[in-house]
Amino acid sequence: MGINDYREITPLQKAVGDAEALKVTLERLGFSVDLVLNADRREFNCAVSAFQTSLDPGDTALVHFSGHGVEIDGQNYLLAADIPKPQSGQQDFIKSEAMSLGDLMQRIASSGAGTRIFIIDACRDNPFAGSGGRGLGGTRGLARVDAPAGTFILYSAGYQQTALDRLNDADEEPTSVYTRVLTKKLAEPGKQLADLAREVRSEVETLAKSAGHVQRPAYYDELSGQFFFNPPGAEAPAPAPQAAVPQLPPPSQKPSVNEREAFAAAKEIGTDAAWDAFLTRFPEGFYADMARAAREKLARGSESDSIPPSVEPATPSPLGGEVFEADMELNTALATTIGTSTLPLPIHGSARRNARRKRRASPGLMLCLACRPLMRAAG
Repeated sequence: MGINDYREITPLQKAVGDAEALKVTLERLGFSVDLVLNADRREFNCAVSAFQTSLDPGDTALVHFSGHGVEIDGQNYLLAADIPKPQSGQQDFIKSEAMSLGDLMQRIASSGAGTRIFIIDACRDNPFAGSGGRGLGGTRGLARVDAPAGTFILYSAGYQQTALDRLNDADEEPTSVYTRVLTKKLAEPGKQLADLAREVRSEVETLAKSAGHVQRPAYYDELSGQFFFNPPGAEAPAPAPQAAVPQLPPPSQKPSVNEREAFAAAKEIGTDAAWDAFLTRFPEGFYADMARAAREKLARGSESDSIPPSVEPATPSPLGGEVFEADMELNTALATTIGTSTLPLPIHGSARRNARRKRRASPGLMLCLACRPLMRAAG
């Protein structure tokens, strides 16, 4: 849950971005996530009730809240978007209008969820300070909390500390300092939750100090065993899809059909870009020195684009479709690098006909994420 748009108290800038970023990270880790943004009191309660009902005994449940919170009489309260601005002496009224963190933890525990994780990024300046001529609640931050058994709580700051939304005015990250560190650590495999919390605390503390601020995130561990978002040996979740960048195959350690074909193609094209592409692919290859010599010859402004006959690569033998496919991959990569649509392949006669008959479409890459059972998260 993330709330930026407070109607009567100071609005926030990064809370919605925090919730959206955490949703993406948790879904990659196998959680089913319910995202709630800028909820008023009724929507807040409905979201908690729906989430509570969806949980089964033994589930791993995670609740994330980014928004305003306040400590009143030693208890922590999370504030919905329509929380009213109080007048002096209205502490009980605010308690009834806000969501008690203690009550929230008990409601999730009553579902029977085996592991319960709460990420509370509400350690900001008290939005009620000075209201009606007298402050209401603690000056800043949230109070320490007694976590029920089976619960792990992460705060974005320590006792009576505030959490930074940004490091400076030039910081355009869509998330707070705490969330940007947390999401990165969650994706790393093999980190037990308590160790992860310590690493997040250390990194956030260092970043905050660079901005002249004190922020040391607290955590409260009442889990009986270890918990891993990414178990040991697991791969980090795939990053968000990006445009594909053509890559050349890894360099060869000895002369090969691919190297000979690439050399012949570069020789036929005879441009700086063609030789550069070949040397990128085969920097230590059998023909690397000859390619460098050809490249230097071009740089000296030679009118001839040919290579002396003595360095002509051996004509490849008819090797069939499998080699043709490898050559096609190499030539496609080389063509992409030097900016031309195709390159000639010196495969002729029956070998070429056989290769064409055996040619087939290259299979695509498929990434399969197996969701871990018994996990849900409310963001």
